[in-house]
Amino acid sequence: MAGDIEQGLRVQVSGLRELVKGLKGGEERLDLELRKRMRTMAKEVAADARAMAAGLQPRVPEAVLNTLVGRAQSASAEVRLGSNRVPYALGWEFGAAHNFPRETHRGIVRGWNQFPLWRGNKSEAGYFLYPTIRSKRAELEQDILDLIDEVLAGGD
Repeated sequence: MAGDIEQGLRVQVSGLRELVKGLKGGEERLDLELRKRMRTMAKEVAADARAMAAGLQPRVPEAVLNTLVGRAQSASAEVRLGSNRVPYALGWEFGAAHNFPRETHRGIVRGWNQFPLWRGNKSEAGYFLYPTIRSKRAELEQDILDLIDEVLAGGD
């Protein structure tokens, strides 16, 4: 299930880890510049997803929007959604079954109706983060390649 989603949304660059290892050895520490620029790209994706989520009905809670964060490590960038304090964030991204009887401490209740309808876990999954990534995928791939070229050209 999760694999279906991840394979469609991952932007991979073959050899990036090896490149970063090679960049760490130089005096200019070009790996730090690469990480900084990848972090900026991830933050831009998070901001676009936040903007998309802000326009949805039912309205996505501010706490969920605040957990959308772009980060970068040495050879990767990511956008995170949800946290220990906001574990329900993924319900807003993927939706949930409505009017489905379930047992709770209050007795039997019907569904998780506070979330939008379940969107599935295939290529059409998601309401704001995953559609943003899908729509920007080609642009992100090109931006990463351009970024690598720029960083390498700056180190000459």
